[in-house]
Order: sequence, then structure tokens, then C-alpha cells
Amino acid sequence: MSLPWYTQVPPDANWLVVGGTRRGKSGLLQLASRASIRDGRTGLTCVDPHGEYVRAVAEWAANPANVGGRRVHVFDCSSDHAFGLNPLQRADDSWESCHDAANVLAAVVESRFEAPPEALPRLSRIIYVAGMLCARHDLTLIELVELLSLGADELRRSLLSDFDNTIVRRELEDLHTLAAKQPARFLEVVESAKNRFVRWLGDRRLARMLGQKKGLNPRVVMDGRETVLVDLSALSYADAAFVGCLITSMYFAAARHRPPMRSARHRLILDEAESLVVADTARMTDQCAKYGLNLTAAIQRLGQLRAKGDFVADALAVNCAVKVCFGGLEPMSARYMSDLLFSGFLDLAEWKTGSERPVAVGQDKAIVRNWSRAEHEAEHHTFAHTRSQAHGQATGTFEGSSFASGDFSGSGEAAGMVMTPPATLFGPNAPNASMVAMPLSQSAGTSDSRGSSQQSATSSGSSRMATEVIGEAISEGHGVSSGRSVSEGESEVFVTRYEWLPSAMYTLEEQLHRLTGELMNLSRRECFIKIEDQRPFRTRTSDLTPAFKSLAFKRALLPRVLQAWRQASPYLTAVAEVDAAIAARRVALLASPVGAAPDFADPEPMPVLDRPDKFAADFWRSRKLPKPDDEPPKPKPKKPRGRRPLGDLKPAHDRFRVVDGDKDG
Repeated sequence: MSLPWYTQVPPDANWLVVGGTRRGKSGLLQLASRASIRDGRTGLTCVDPHGEYVRAVAEWAANPANVGGRRVHVFDCSSDHAFGLNPLQRADDSWESCHDAANVLAAVVESRFEAPPEALPRLSRIIYVAGMLCARHDLTLIELVELLSLGADELRRSLLSDFDNTIVRRELEDLHTLAAKQPARFLEVVESAKNRFVRWLGDRRLARMLGQKKGLNPRVVMDGRETVLVDLSALSYADAAFVGCLITSMYFAAARHRPPMRSARHRLILDEAESLVVADTARMTDQCAKYGLNLTAAIQRLGQLRAKGDFVADALAVNCAVKVCFGGLEPMSARYMSDLLFSGFLDLAEWKTGSERPVAVGQDKAIVRNWSRAEHEAEHHTFAHTRSQAHGQATGTFEGSSFASGDFSGSGEAAGMVMTPPATLFGPNAPNASMVAMPLSQSAGTSDSRGSSQQSATSSGSSRMATEVIGEAISEGHGVSSGRSVSEGESEVFVTRYEWLPSAMYTLEEQLHRLTGELMNLSRRECFIKIEDQRPFRTRTSDLTPAFKSLAFKRALLPRVLQAWRQASPYLTAVAEVDAAIAARRVALLASPVGAAPDFADPEPMPVLDRPDKFAADFWRSRKLPKPDDEPPKPKPKKPRGRRPLGDLKPAHDRFRVVDGDKDG
């Protein structure tokens, strides 16, 4: 047998094991039980309503090589030996011990029947006072039920004759008087308490178990590091649940009286814990680690915890440092376990498988050489039609001024000669005409001149011009071109390097959904384990080695070992002896000498009066007499019974009242 991760588990850690049926929970509990028994430093109590797990551990422990001298108690409800469970068993003779025992019984009723004291105060009070009386006289639940019966007058008188707790005695005397004066009312008052116990004590097996004065002592078992194996498979579901609840509450009460941080470690293992997990189980995980008591609970569905209420479910989820999850869960529970196990351990940068794409991861330098030859021929045809329009406008102004001055002088000579007119051959001629021109007169002369001038001018003007041009052109062209080209080249380039890489990451919701499916579909014996703050891991439970290597040796040794354990256990008694002890105890109680039965309904005796007149004067002096002018006293208003209905109601509804509780309350 090997649990490699078991060494990492703190010894004071509570365990919560969740998984569907036939998934390997009981096998894991067997491995853990074997490791605890072999270690020898931790006591062990195993409770199994189905019995298979406990019987397997008992067979393994029957091999002397495995136990190593540890004291083992095997409780089998189908055996001819009955084990005792007496929640009213005292640790000593003090009233404090009686009070603790009565509180244990009240806690059992509260846990098993979900009946808190604030909801059913009458039931809690009756169970407490009856349990206090029975614990004081070393009695059991059988006498407690009989104490609450109508025909138990002699038993009540016998027990009250030696009971000096005033508060509890008053309550019991009131019950006794009520039984004598108003039997119907008495039965109504105690009916709720009897309903809780008569069903269990009607079974002879449970009556033998609960009717022993000295039964299982959890304090001794825990301090001695003993092993207790409880097989409840012979009982019905409800009976096994009641016995398991009783054992849990007794261990819880006993653990709280141990010295903290100095007590021997003990582990209580509950297989098929759906019917065994109660309010005291939650309180055990809350409080008992420091007292040396730890819990291991195995359930099939988280709905079984949710049905117990948030108080129980939250206690196990918070205080169980070791969480083991097998497969077979329904989606809601698997999702809850995913959050519980993997929160804080998810890789939010995890890439999705199947999202691979070519991704550029780098560049490589390369030399590229190229050579090309090309022949080309092209024919072109173009046609263009353009229209244009331009509009312009210009405006200008100018101003100018000028000034000029000058001097001038001049001289000249003149000469003149008068010639004869020419004569013509055939025309008329002047009188002095001649064929050869001859001077007639000659003159000559000279001239001189001088002068000066000044000139100034100014000018200004403006101009404005507007132009508008409209044009239109049509052009058309045809062309043919042909050519041949050859080129060679070399260049240095960077080539991108691609790889197939994932391109998308899982979202938180997708990761949780994936883990939920993985939890739901775990194969048999595979599980996820989370230890305190460590990362959860997936593993498979180890194979169980046989308890005996030889089947013949097992058949020969196992009955002898079980018989030796029965004889050595102080908590196992033969069935015939238990029946005889219960009958003898009842006869002894009823045969106890008692005095005359007091009548608690009788009025108190009047005192003897020597002076009646003084008594009368004192009587009237202590009372205020009304005066003639006093108003008559007003009647006291009757207090309505019950409470006003809840909700937003009209004032007319105030005449209706709601009475909480029933005859049990």
C-alpha cells in the first residue's frame, strides 16, 4: 500500500472526499485507514452505514503484522454481542458531569431532528431535565422514555426521592403532578419527546445498544489511540443515521473536555456520510482540531451537503484542508468543486490548442540575384475632349509728378540764289525762261538766338479690366510601340521567418468549463487532490494489497482474532447478558423503598393564629381601601394572543392573529 502524497498531509487536517458511487472513495478511505493504523500515532474511529469499508479494514487489521499491538474494537449490529452507547454516561459524580450528559442528549436530538432549542423550547427543556435525572442515577434512554410515560408514577417518585437539584427537580415535580391531575395534558406535553425515542428503542438491537449503562467512552478511546470500527449495515437507513449522529455528538462533546494542543491525535472517518453529517459534525470541524479530533467525511454528491444547510456545507468546505474529488459529479457540483480546487492556480496566459496559425517570429538576411529578359509590343489609342473656361478681373490706380528746367542758345548763317525758270520746248514759257538756268539774284545773312525754359506736371489715373476666356479642344492619337529588354541584378534583403504558433488564449470561463468537464469525466479511482494551499494534482488511488497472502490462513486466523477483540473490548456484551441487565435494572428501580407519594397539588397549610384580631388588622392595613369618590377600577385590556400577520396588510387585518409553534413547541 502506498500513498506518496500522504506524507504531505498535515496530521491535524480534516478531509472532505466527494465522488459518485463506485468511483473509489471507500478504497481511498481504506488506504488512509491503513496508513493511520500502521503509523500508530493516531487513533481511528470508522463509521460505515454500509459496512463494506469497515469490514475490509477489520480484515486488514486482523493480520498481526499490520496492527502492531494496537487495541481494536469491532462493533457489528448483527453480532451476538451488543456494544453500548449511552449519551447519559457521566465522566464523574459531579452535577457538572450530569449537565454535560444531558446536553449531549439534547444536542443529538437537535442535530438528528433539526430541532434547535429556540424553535422547540418545550422539547429541549423536557429532554434536558429528564436526561439530567437519568444521568444522575446512571440510567439510560430506556429509563428516560419510561420516565415520560403515564404509568411511571412509582419510577418518578423513586428517582425524585434522591435528587437535590432544585431547578430541575421543580420541573420534574410539575410533570409528575401534571401526569396525576391531567393525564391528557401530560401526554400532550411529553409526546414530542417520546416521538423522538420510541421509534429507536422499539428495535431490540437499538434497545440493547442504548440500554447499557456503561457504553463506548470516546474520551478513553481518543486518549488511548485505540481503533473503533462500527458496522451499521444491519440497521435500516434511519436507524444507522441515528446511531451515527449519536456517535458524532458523543465524540464532539468528549473532545471539548480534552486539553488543547496537548492531546493524542484521533481521526473520525464517516463513509457514506450523507446520513451522518449533522450540526455537531460542522462544529467538530470548526472547533476540535486543537483538541486532537479530526474528521474525514466521504459523500457522493454536494447536494447532500446543501440539503443540510449552509451552516454544515460551509463548515466542511472551509475547514477541510484536504479535498479529494472523484468523478461522477453533476455539472453544478463539478463547477463548484472546480472553483474550490483550482481558484488561484489557473494559468491565465495558457494558449489554446488548435488555434495554431503562421506567426512571424523573426527575420533572416539573404542575397537575392535576379535576371530577366522581356519583349514587349504595345498599341496605344488616345482620345481627349477638354473644355475650359477662365474668368479674370483686375483693378489698378496710379499717380505721377514731373519737373523740368533748361537754357538754350543758337546761331545760324543763310544764303540764297534766284534762278531763271526753265524753258520747255513745246510749251509756253515764262518771259525770263531759259534753257540754261541762270541766277537772277543772290542773298546772304547770319542770325544768333538765346533762351531758357522751366516745366512741371502732375498726373493720376485708375484702370479696371475684366476678362473671360472659354476654350474647347478635341485631340485623338494612335501609336504602336515595341521593344526588348534584358536586366540582371543582385540585392540584400531580410526574409520574414514564420512558425506555426497558437494565436488565442483560454478565458477564465473556458478554463473553468474545461476543468468542470474533466472532473465530471474522471475514470474510476482517478481523482484530484488539494492539500491546504498547495496546487491541486491529479492522481490515481493505489491498488489495495490483500489483507492476507493466504486465503486458508485468513479463514483460520480471522475468526480467532475477531473473537479475541470481542473478549478484550469493555464495550461489547453478550446479547443475553444485556437483556438480563436491562430487566434487572427495571425491577430494582420499581422495588426501591419510597415514602408516601407527596401530593404537590395540596394547598399550603394555614398558620396557627393566637390573635385573630391582630391578624385581621394587619391584613387590612396592608391593603389600600377604596374611597367613596374613587372611580371604579378599569378592566385590564386583554392582550391578544399571538402576533400580527407579517406583510404589508391593511389595518382591518389587525384583528387576525398568528400563533407560532405547535404542541411540540
